[in-house]
Amino acid sequence: MAWFKGTSTDYHDFLDILKNLVKDDHISATAVLDGGIDYAIGDTITLAGGTKSHEPEFEVLSTNSGDYITVAAVSAGGTLYNIGDKLIPATGTYSVAPDIEVLTLSGSAVATVQINNPGICSAQPTNPVATTTGGAGSGCTLNFTFAAGTGIVTGVHISDSGVYTVQATSPVSQNTSSGSGTGAKFTVTYTDTAWETLIDWESDAASAVAIAVAGTGYVANEYVTVVGGAFAAATVVKIDTVSGGVPTAISVYDAGDYKTTPSNPATTSGGTGSGLTVTVTWAAHPAEVKYLMLHNVTSDQYLGCRAFTQSTPDAAYLLEWNGFTGFSSDVMPWDQHPGALAWPETYTPLSGGGSPATITYWIAVDDDRICGAFKVGSVYPNFYIGGIDKFLTATEYSYPQVILGCLAEELPYNYAGLDYAGMTNPGSENTSDDGPGYLRSPDGTMLVIRNWYDNSGNPAYYDADVKIAPAGGCDFARPTTANGWYNDYTSTWQLLFGPQVTIASGFDALKRINDEYILIPATLSHQANNRIYGNLIGVFTFNPDGAIDSEDRIYIGTSVYRCFQNCNKTNRNYFFCIKED
Repeated sequence: MAWFKGTSTDYHDFLDILKNLVKDDHISATAVLDGGIDYAIGDTITLAGGTKSHEPEFEVLSTNSGDYITVAAVSAGGTLYNIGDKLIPATGTYSVAPDIEVLTLSGSAVATVQINNPGICSAQPTNPVATTTGGAGSGCTLNFTFAAGTGIVTGVHISDSGVYTVQATSPVSQNTSSGSGTGAKFTVTYTDTAWETLIDWESDAASAVAIAVAGTGYVANEYVTVVGGAFAAATVVKIDTVSGGVPTAISVYDAGDYKTTPSNPATTSGGTGSGLTVTVTWAAHPAEVKYLMLHNVTSDQYLGCRAFTQSTPDAAYLLEWNGFTGFSSDVMPWDQHPGALAWPETYTPLSGGGSPATITYWIAVDDDRICGAFKVGSVYPNFYIGGIDKFLTATEYSYPQVILGCLAEELPYNYAGLDYAGMTNPGSENTSDDGPGYLRSPDGTMLVIRNWYDNSGNPAYYDADVKIAPAGGCDFARPTTANGWYNDYTSTWQLLFGPQVTIASGFDALKRINDEYILIPATLSHQANNRIYGNLIGVFTFNPDGAIDSEDRIYIGTSVYRCFQNCNKTNRNYFFCIKED
């Protein structure tokens, strides 16, 4: 799994960034080779070397103090050594073992060595220090010089996986640090996420049209289509007036959606006449449309996003998510690719109020899915697209796919009175909406994912929609209380898995002692089919208990989870977290 964070200038820029994040090598594992000195827990470290389109970053998780080796000089060279052999001190007490490598030889005797890791020593050995090796060599002794150090890095977390077009060779040194630490070096492992870009273009459209050759035989108020170019939708021209079958005035009826525009004058087709050619004025699409489709060659997931603007009822800058089972052409109409959602109502709003805004993003990527959250103003729009951790076998469920935004309408994130959410507790404003999410079921049909509708918190139709538990429940026994679906349960753990749980004030079932948080998988269940399909990958719900805010992190062992409120929701049962590593 890869984890990325950063900012983009607008929604088009974000799609360009996303395309680059998923296509090249990223750091998937690391180990501390040299802990350096003077680091503090929480310091961030960027790395030197390689060619990067996105900067990787490590966060210091643990440090130690002690004596470390500054000089290792050969006292006796021994015999039968090879360059590259590792010399292991036979005496001394080390909390971190030093890594000392044979650099040059005199015959088969060690001449010089290099210190890869100076180690951390709690009891210094007496010089000369005998060594052992895994090879045939023996008899080498070394004289060590030590210095006392604090803030020696012993553990890091990959807080940004980075994107490399040319890998940096291990050991990788620090480039910068947010603190005063110096000298850290790391070994790194790279992974390619295996995503490829199938569609990536911004639309042009007709802004005006004029008659080049009028042709004959046309009637007023009929329509012709501009021929040529590469397009998702062709420009349609209305013939406004005619004189004796000859067009005298025309206008743009449908501006079209073009990757490559036809040359002027363009021919036309359709209508009752023939011979009309037109001169079209082409410009960027008025909705500023940009298309991106990605395919993973390992999992065979096809995922897409259409970025566009919406002017009414208020200015909105939106990402519309889609999922496919195949690919036809980079200029195929978006809803005609195999398995496409014809009328998706699954959006992520990224700005509002009339102008694009700088967007802060956190994105998790693996070969099955892409998900993430944004910070826009004071809210956290989010999305999840791709596969799930399914409970059925590959034969039973060959192509699981979730397409989940956080809004089922084309509205800005700050629209007055807007009540919306996605990820672990998705909902929509109106009963007429289908979104904000969809699940491709084992038989290939697309089922709506929705826990609730309208801003009074009413549930979605119980039998109709897939729910995400525990907020939407994964138990099929209905509650017997007066208000049914939406109860504030305040007692037992088993009720966590009842049909609907709102974590009420003082309810600590999701929190263990010593401020340890229990993370509950986001499970997709469906009453109508009597099925529990599986879990969103790396996404969990938890009880923040007033101590966790958006962008905070939960640390469990060596794993780190980034926490968010669900869009504009701050209730306990709307908080979720995404695993960073």
